[in-house]
Amino acid sequence: MWETAALVEVLEKKELLTKHALLGAIRELRKKNPRARTPVE
Repeated sequence: MWETAALVEVLEKKELLTKHALLGAIRELRKKNPRARTPVE
């Protein structure tokens, strides 16, 4: 999971992505597939 956090941090620093936009995309994906399981580490 740390890889995802590092990727998001880099994209934010380069101003290519905001946490708000990322959370919106995750919310949209969860709406499309509400029964999908959250990965467990």
